[in-house]
Amino acid sequence: MFDTLNTKFEKIVQSIKGKAVISETDLEATLREIRIALLEADVSLIVVKDFINSVKENIIGKEILKSIKPDQMIIKFVQDELINILGSENKKLNFSPSQLSKILVCGLQGSGKTTSAAKLSHYLKKTSKKKVLLCSADVYRPAAQEQLSILAKETNTEFYNHNLSSPIKIVKETLEYAKKIYLML
Repeated sequence: MFDTLNTKFEKIVQSIKGKAVISETDLEATLREIRIALLEADVSLIVVKDFINSVKENIIGKEILKSIKPDQMIIKFVQDELINILGSENKKLNFSPSQLSKILVCGLQGSGKTTSAAKLSHYLKKTSKKKVLLCSADVYRPAAQEQLSILAKETNTEFYNHNLSSPIKIVKETLEYAKKIYLML
């Protein structure tokens, strides 16, 4: 998702880059493209409206349309607002040393859940020295379990293979397995 959004933002920036003066029409078109890119990335409509309004208020309030490098100022305001919404602090995940920690990855089809889960498992293994178990509860995409299994092998992560067709049963069985293996119950 972030790669797609980044690509769209780069195209938007290219459309205004190098202009000596940005007209209000240019600004409206740029903000419209940013709005579309965010909505296509499944950002909430309310968040998008607030984001666009905040950026617009900052731009109009600072009269950057006549500044020396207006394209750079617009980019800065968009970046500042993204940081404001997403947060500027990196916080470590807080895992209990004596309990299982569970992470659910969910999203729309094709949004990168399987790949993200594998990357996250690899990251957690490297940074937290935790044992990681991956399991696919996607019963609608035929290759989901196989894909996650392959990615688990590539990242040297344990994978729980099952033959179930109910996501609830899959999760319950996986948790029981994890408790037996990782907590030695």
